Amino acid sequence: MIKFFFNIVLALYGFSLFAQDNKHTVGLKSGIGFFNIYSANKEKSIVFNDTKYRSVFVSFLNYEYRLNSLFSIVTGCGFIQKGYKEELKITNENASVDIIDFDYKFNYLSIPVILNIQKGKRFKLFTEIGIVPSYLINSRYYHSASQIIPATTDEIKNVAKFDVVGEVGIGVTCHINEKIKIGLGGYYNLSFLTISTKDYWSGFDLKHFGFYSTLILKYQIF
Repeated sequence: MIKFFFNIVLALYGFSLFAQDNKHTVGLKSGIGFFNIYSANKEKSIVFNDTKYRSVFVSFLNYEYRLNSLFSIVTGCGFIQKGYKEELKITNENASVDIIDFDYKFNYLSIPVILNIQKGKRFKLFTEIGIVPSYLINSRYYHSASQIIPATTDEIKNVAKFDVVGEVGIGVTCHINEKIKIGLGGYYNLSFLTISTKDYWSGFDLKHFGFYSTLILKYQIF
């Protein structure tokens, strides 16, 4: 029992030393953006040339470890929507054209691994670059087909579940006090992996891309 309490005291003492370096920050960033899709197979890319951007929501809880006054490593977990829109034109029996709007939605849980480069005093300009491994938790499409097909919601089957994304970002943060910072950021996002599988647009090598902007809140925990 004495040994147990001795170990606890040592652990707390070590944690107190670790906590004195002022290198640890937690944060929240949330915002909106626009995503689309493209085919990396140039021979088949024409099929997806006319897709449109879909508005999305993103939110991340982050942990940041400051390496020095210039560099820090950022990780955490987050939720990010992706997707795209397209129109299907059908000539009906009256020789007029009906337009069916399709809205494709892909929801991911993500764990970013980002290098943050920042410069400044009260106002800090930053650049970020890194990768964002993501796991698909939900995928659906919606269409409204007027009188042709009733409005419906269907799950997209057989989409690749894992994605790795390259991300770059820029922004600015401002110190409110010694502990709290607020800011704005803008980010570009491009998938390295395809969502195509042998059962979903095989050979088209479909990939997400898009951009989003966020409000940033950071709190220095120790």
